[in-house]
Amino acid sequence: FIQAGADVICCGGNVGNAKMAGPKFFKEFILPYEMKFAERVQAYGAFYLYHNCGYASALLDYYPQINMNIYESLAPVPYGDTKLEDAFDKFDKKITLCGNIDQIDFLRNATPEQIKKEVRRVLEKAKARGNFILATTDYFSEGTPYENIKAFADAGLEYGKYD
Repeated sequence: FIQAGADVICCGGNVGNAKMAGPKFFKEFILPYEMKFAERVQAYGAFYLYHNCGYASALLDYYPQINMNIYESLAPVPYGDTKLEDAFDKFDKKITLCGNIDQIDFLRNATPEQIKKEVRRVLEKAKARGNFILATTDYFSEGTPYENIKAFADAGLEYGKYD
C-alpha cells in the first residue's frame, strides 16, 4: 500500500481491545507485534494510525509503547470507556490523538446546540495538550441529521482555532 502511494496505514486495534484482551495478555501476545508492525510501517515512510473505537482504558498504559503516529478514537461511555484526560496523561504529545465525539447516539440525537457545546468542551481540553484532531469515535452513522453534521463541523472550525 505504501509503495502504491498510501500516506497512512491504519491498524484495527479494536480487534484486541480491552474487552477482548486484558493488560497481561495484550502485553505478552499483542503488544510486541503491534510495535514491530508500527516500526515497519514508519520505516517505509508512512504514518501509522492505531484505531480502537471501543474499550481501551485498561490498555492505555501499553498503547503509547506501540509508538504509533496517531491514536484514535478515544471512545467515551457508552460504546467505549476512554476518558479524554486519561488519554492526555498517558500518551506522549508527539502522538496525535483523534476522536472523542460519539456518533452512534450523541451526534444522531443531540441538538445542534448540544453538539456545539460538546465540541467546545472537548476542544478546550485538547488545546492545552495540542496534537489533537476533533473527530467522531468512528464513522458517521446512518440517519445522522445533516444539521447535526454541520453543527459538528461549524463548531470544530469555531472552537478549534489556536490563539
